[in-house]
Amino acid sequence: MSLATDLVTYRKIVQARKAVLEMPEYHPPLAGRDALRLDFNENTFAPSPRVVEKLLALTAEGLTKYPEREPVERIVATHFGLKPDEVLLTNGVDEAIHLICVAFLETDDEALIATPTFSCTT
Repeated sequence: MSLATDLVTYRKIVQARKAVLEMPEYHPPLAGRDALRLDFNENTFAPSPRVVEKLLALTAEGLTKYPEREPVERIVATHFGLKPDEVLLTNGVDEAIHLICVAFLETDDEALIATPTFSCTT
């Protein structure tokens, strides 16, 4: 056997925590897409014509780069009457939580996380 085969063969399988294993199985809703449903985590309506116009104007090069945050943060700040340095756009809530923790928590600090953070219906 090669070293790689040995590592794969004898590798310990990682198991989820007990709390995760005991969670009920998620069954997404299959109906009700005729109104705004935030619990779907999707837009249940067609995009606005302005969004379609912007999408049609995208080039292959434009799709390969992340947009700069600062210009959009300035637009958001103006819209909400804030200063640009009071706005931070992130790539989802996970990045926002990570940045807050990195900015404010020291090595030995503890953070309390309430669960569930949103309700779900079954």
